[in-house]
Amino acid sequence: MTLIRVIKENNLNKIRQFLMAVCLLFICSVSNAQFKCTFSGTVYNSDHAKLENAVVALMKGNTVVQQISTNSSGKFSFNLEPNIEYTLSFTHAGYINKKVVISLTNINDAVSKDFNQPIRSDVEVFQMPKDPALVKQISDILSQPVGRLYFDPVKSEVLNDGSYAASVASALEQLKKLEEEAEKKQEEENAAYKAAIKEGDGLLGKKDYAGAKASYTTASGIRNYEQYPKDKIAECDRLLADAAKAGELDAKYKAALAKADAAFGSKDYKNAKDGYNEALG
Repeated sequence: MTLIRVIKENNLNKIRQFLMAVCLLFICSVSNAQFKCTFSGTVYNSDHAKLENAVVALMKGNTVVQQISTNSSGKFSFNLEPNIEYTLSFTHAGYINKKVVISLTNINDAVSKDFNQPIRSDVEVFQMPKDPALVKQISDILSQPVGRLYFDPVKSEVLNDGSYAASVASALEQLKKLEEEAEKKQEEENAAYKAAIKEGDGLLGKKDYAGAKASYTTASGIRNYEQYPKDKIAECDRLLADAAKAGELDAKYKAALAKADAAFGSKDYKNAKDGYNEALG
């Protein structure tokens, strides 16, 4: 092989390697240049405690495209796609559903390929009140989204929709008042429940089983999902049954003893003996 041929083949190999490197660089650049928008946050209850197992649904129109349950920290996260208007629904067993809209429409290809904006929003869901009228009022207000985020093509970023916030401001103010009213009722209910339990425990300790049962029944009526008052009612029923049985035995004993004493006083010793034996059981 001549020296010139060797040099040519080496040069060709270098060119091939260079072209391969350029191709790989181009592929990597294209793969890294892509739309990236995450929506994440934490779900809380009205006491600002992180809510585990809250159901967060990501929807396109009325179709659920993804649904997750929050972890022990109440956290959730979704990856969003461009040119879609999403609705996020937040709910939990015993809580009222809340919705938020995220509109990512009007994003052109040039903006989309380099777009990278994380969105974070914490959401508070409200516990279902016991008053049906109050539930309906709150549900009617929350049937519409409480907030809206949208992509601004001028600023090339996702912003809070101030005009939408203004349009629902009065409804949210009404919601706040209803929530405060429900919280007040909840506090009153908690106080009444605790008082009934305390009274029941005190009467049970004094062996006033009928009075204790009445107090536990009151507590169970306030919170029918609590097991403690139900267990105590069952305990009172057992104690009352035992007391009734003991009372019957005592009455029989006293009757037999009185009968025996009367017979003994009349010197009817045979019947007196029978009576005393009956009293002894």
